[in-house]
This record gives sequence, C-alpha cells and structure tokens, in this order.
Amino acid sequence: MVFLKIEVLSKFKLSQKETLELLDLFIANNEIRLEGNLVAEKDFVANYDKKQLAEKERIEKAFIRRRIHTTDY
Repeated sequence: MVFLKIEVLSKFKLSQKETLELLDLFIANNEIRLEGNLVAEKDFVANYDKKQLAEKERIEKAFIRRRIHTTDY
C-alpha cells in the first residue's frame, strides 16, 4: 500500500513530531520506505495490467511533451 505522507500524519493521534519520529523508526528498521511525499511498504511494487500500462505511458508522454513546451520560454 502507498499513502501520501500527509495522510499518514493525519491518521495517527500523535503530534506531527511524534509521527515523523515513528516514520523514521519504521524506515530505519526497513519496514517502510519514503519516496518523495509517498510512504510505502518496503516491498510494494505497482503492478499494471496492459490497459493501465498503456494509460500510464500515455500520461507520461503527455507530461514530457508539456514540460518541453513550457521550458522553451
């Protein structure tokens, strides 16, 4: 499972500092991993079926094209 870091912070009935310390402990114990603002189980891998993979690739290509056009200015 993957959660936004902000979702994790809001789920615990702890202070933000305590929750971040807890996340750090889980990371240090190799139980979860943090990628940007996402928190995931250490072994989580997204698996796509053919339709989902095609849509993912279409979105990535559109994003790359848009990025190229917006950085030309």
